[in-house]
Amino acid sequence: MTLAGYVWRDLLRNPRRTLASLVGVFVGVGLFSAVLFFIDGSGASMTKRAVAPLTLDMQRVLTAPLGGGVRLEQKARDGALKAGGAMLMTLSVANDGVAPAHEVVIRDRPSAPLIYVPGSTKLDGKAVEDVGGDIPLHQGSAGTGLNIGTVAPGSSHEITYRVTAARGVGSTAKLPVQATISTREAATPTRANAPRATPLGSLARQVRGIAGVGSADALVFVDLEAGAISAQGADVPGPVKLFAFDKAYQSHYPSIKMLSGAIRPGGALLSAEAASALKVGEGDTVSVRLPGRAAPLSLTVSGITDLSGAKPLFESRESGTLEAFRYVPYSVVVDHDTYRADVAPAFEAAAAARNAKVGSLPLEELDVQVDRAKLNSDPASAVAQTQDIARAVQFVGTGDYLLDNISNTLQVAKGDAAIAKRMFVFLGLPGAILAAILTAYAGTLLAESQRRENARLRVYGASRRHLLFLLTLRTIAIAGVGALLGTALGFVSVLALLGSSVVFEASTGALIQSALIGVFGGMLVTAAAQYLPGRRLITQELKQELAVISRRPVPRWRRLHLDLVALVGAGLAQVVAVRLGAFDVPAGSVYSGRSVTLHCTC
Repeated sequence: MTLAGYVWRDLLRNPRRTLASLVGVFVGVGLFSAVLFFIDGSGASMTKRAVAPLTLDMQRVLTAPLGGGVRLEQKARDGALKAGGAMLMTLSVANDGVAPAHEVVIRDRPSAPLIYVPGSTKLDGKAVEDVGGDIPLHQGSAGTGLNIGTVAPGSSHEITYRVTAARGVGSTAKLPVQATISTREAATPTRANAPRATPLGSLARQVRGIAGVGSADALVFVDLEAGAISAQGADVPGPVKLFAFDKAYQSHYPSIKMLSGAIRPGGALLSAEAASALKVGEGDTVSVRLPGRAAPLSLTVSGITDLSGAKPLFESRESGTLEAFRYVPYSVVVDHDTYRADVAPAFEAAAAARNAKVGSLPLEELDVQVDRAKLNSDPASAVAQTQDIARAVQFVGTGDYLLDNISNTLQVAKGDAAIAKRMFVFLGLPGAILAAILTAYAGTLLAESQRRENARLRVYGASRRHLLFLLTLRTIAIAGVGALLGTALGFVSVLALLGSSVVFEASTGALIQSALIGVFGGMLVTAAAQYLPGRRLITQELKQELAVISRRPVPRWRRLHLDLVALVGAGLAQVVAVRLGAFDVPAGSVYSGRSVTLHCTC
């Protein structure tokens, strides 16, 4: 019989003892494994729970102001310029907007090593006098620019001046651009050759093509004065908010509820409160008063909507009160074509007027939804995904900024998940300790019960190496089976506690990893706790046997070494006998020196 077969028969021959040994491993590993699987199950839904209350994943906010359709381009001959060489600088001003730009100021000054040529500045071919002997585009110590007045829509102007090089220039294209433009409507100076802001519709189309983006919808909103909506001589009794979005936006944000009708080109959706205050319904006509527009905008009511829970529309975009819900009951919704054709020009005209009173300008933004189904269940991995998406979204177009709400939310969830995992692992340590204590106790009892068996094996010739090998096989069998059953118990317990829908949201790799940690980690701890008492007992038994042997009385003859004395004496006697001829034939014997004749009588 092999040693492994002997261990197997021994485990089956003593089922109670074997079961008692398994209980400690089973219970302890089960508790520790349950904590591991609970971490996986609860962590798998952490990303989903973190982003569930989030209204807007990302927002691209356009910063190009209304009435800021004026742009400035600086042109110069590209190439090398020798010392003392001259070059013509050209500044082109163009108004691409629908409203005039007032008090347009151009500011520029040649950068070293270029030097302005006095009296060379011209506006549309006409000379412009220098100011204080210096370029008129940079007047006085404050560097005040040249005010060219009003630039009408669709018109352009050209300013030129000459410069010379104080020293050689390798490439004029590498010289810094310092020219700026500002207007009454857009007082903040804008540098020449600045990239043009991407139109909202074009921006939406480009962002939709980014991997990981679920939807990208344009939204415009602006606050109007109280009573800005009227019908049949009656006005709404409070402030008004005007929105511009399409059917796709409404479908992506279900909190915008349609009570009747739909969004149609040239029509208007009224909030339920506005429709009730004006006593109008679908098909009726309402008037919207807009700043900068002489006559009210007349619109046909295409539907009634309930916006009382529309967080995407009424959550604050201000940093101090970000995401605070500020509901305006009297609201009107128009399509984007109506906004571009009628609403935007009215506000541009109002912004251009000198004494206009405009409470606020329209805010244009692109609301981006991330495809949340593709996000990793682990917040740490999910935040890396959303940050990659945010960088791709930000890279498209210019002239605006991005609010990455989902990455900020997941960043917080990432920290919470890390803390939760450390806490759960800490809570799982008592399971591992319990497994070790119970297994060590059971191992001690098992080792005590093996005393007689070990003694019998010693009688049959088993050495210490054989006994330790048998102990190792027995330990591996009990710890292995107990760890497997305990891990299965932990998984079933978490499955019953959280439900299969939550547990299996965790990745297969994470569950397998937890199972392996439970099996091998539990097996290692419990095997050590079981093996060490048995090894210690075997060592003690062998030491006791040696001690008993060493305590037997030694015979006197052995203590005095009489056996060696007798042996030495016998050897000496034999030598002496040989020396004395004790073994020679005696002299005078009948055999000495004579021949012997034998006679035979027949």
